[in-house]
Order: sequence, then structure tokens, then C-alpha cells
Amino acid sequence: MKNKRILVCVLTLIAACFGMLALPAQAAIGKKPAGWSNTKTKDTDTMFTVKPGERITFSVESPAKTYTWMINKQVQDKAKGNTLTWTIPKAKGIWEIHVQAGQTHQEWVVSTLTAAEAPDFFDYFTDGGTAKAKLIKERRRWYHQFERTETDPWDRPLPKWIAR
Repeated sequence: MKNKRILVCVLTLIAACFGMLALPAQAAIGKKPAGWSNTKTKDTDTMFTVKPGERITFSVESPAKTYTWMINKQVQDKAKGNTLTWTIPKAKGIWEIHVQAGQTHQEWVVSTLTAAEAPDFFDYFTDGGTAKAKLIKERRRWYHQFERTETDPWDRPLPKWIAR
């Protein structure tokens, strides 16, 4: 009986190492809503620069009955429904706007930093639903390389990464 438990633990660990038990990030969190937009770019862009004091409305299309809006993980109690109107603080910074709408979610990243002030390395996974994976072979092993189409708020390409 003890050997069977050890064997199950070892097999579970091996499976986890090879990603067989890992859920895609989007599946763990929920799927994307039917549509989303903002009044700054007037499209589905999810990462962009803003000006202090600018007023932006973020919205999602979802049949959800409840919506939870957050800015930098702080719930916005006054936000109700499928839109959030927010005035950008008069400060330098990077903000994450997140909405949970039933089983769907959407995120945006906005920043008042200039390209010169931006961090040298920026990675964010708001494009999780749009990243395309392709199989690559490296040293006789196969890996998933994710082709990312989104750019960071300063229009730089996001880093490409490989799931090993």
C-alpha cells in the first residue's frame, strides 16, 4: 500500500513536470468575454499609455449578472455593470484594470510612463487568449513556443517565451 502511494506521487510529479496536469492560465481563470473595448483607443487594445487626469471607460460584452471591477487588485465598489469609468491618477505609474464578469474575465494595462521611463523588461499575460503556440524542436526535445501578437503599453513587442 505504501509503495502504491509513492508510485502515485512519483507519477503525478512526472506528469506535472511535463505539463500534462497543468491547465492553461485562461482555463483556470475563465474565458474571454464576447467583446471588450475602451474609450481611449476605441478598439480591443489591452495595453496602452494614458495621460494623468484622462477619463477612460472600459467595457465588456457579457451576459453575466455580476461584474467585479478591480484596479491593481483593489475592488472598485462603485463600479456596477459592464462598464467602468476611471480617471487616471495624476501620478506616474502602471495600472492593471481587471473585470470578472460571471465566468469571463478581461484585463487592461495602462501607464502614464513615457517610453524613456518604462521598465526595460515588461511582460504581462493579457494576451493569454490570443498567444499562438507552435511546436519547436530543440536538442531532440519538443517545446511550445508562444507567438505573441500584443505589444506592451509603449508599443514594444512582448517577450517570446517557451514552455519546457
